[in-house]
Parts: sequence; C-alpha cells; structure tokens
Amino acid sequence: MEAGQAQPQRSRHFAEKLKQASQNGSVRMIEIGSWAGQSTVIWAKAFDELQLSGNLIAVDPWIPYFDTNINSGTRYTAMNQAPADGLIYKLFVHNIRSAGIAGRIDTRIGKSIEVLPSIPDHSIDLIYIDDRTLMRMCFMTCSNRND
Repeated sequence: MEAGQAQPQRSRHFAEKLKQASQNGSVRMIEIGSWAGQSTVIWAKAFDELQLSGNLIAVDPWIPYFDTNINSGTRYTAMNQAPADGLIYKLFVHNIRSAGIAGRIDTRIGKSIEVLPSIPDHSIDLIYIDDRTLMRMCFMTCSNRND
C-alpha cells in the first residue's frame, strides 16, 4: 500500500518554520493529520537538525475518511481499509520508532475537534495541518475557543 504523502523537499521548509517558531531553542507543535507519519518524521528530524528541544503532538483519528461513492478506485478503497484494520496506525508507530523519534512524539488519537480543547491555551508555538478537511474542522474548533 502507498502511504507516503509528504515530499522530501518539505524538510527545508519545515526547518525554516521551526526556526521561526523557536523560542529560546524550544518549540511545542501540533501536527493535525499524521496518517502514516511521514511528515511527523520530517518535522522531528528538523527538530534534531536544528538542535531544538520540545515536542510534537500528533493528532489523527486514524479512521477511514474517503467516501468511496465519490472517490471510487482501488487507492481510495485501500486507504479506507488500512485504518479500519488498524494497519495505518501500526505503520505510523513503526515509522516513528524506526526513525528514532518516538520519544519526541505525543500521539493523540481522535478528531482535532475532540483533541484540541484538551491542550492548554497558549502552550503551542506551531500548528501544522496536513489535510484540507481537518483544516476546516480545526478552524471551527479554534474559532469556538474563548481566548
């Protein structure tokens, strides 16, 4: 199954964003939409490359999300089957462990609208949203906060 969704050239862009978000050599960030963990690994490697402390909260429900009536095709069927069988989450865990970054990742299983309210206000320096549908949900969640 094809699980990779991030491009290797993102590494430079990610590192630049971490530099901008860094406060005293530390960054706390959230990645919304982690799927197989490819972007998660790139972000964490950028932390290491820049010698930054901090952590990354990876938020994903790891559930099927394609409407196969609209998105027909074997790719979409396979991508829906992977979380249904628990395979995509296992691949995520495998990828962060294999990359040696598991200690830097705080994994939160759930939809962003459910998970984000549990994160203390003003505790995050950088938010990365890796999905358009999740982006809409995140903006709804953030706009409902009472800050």
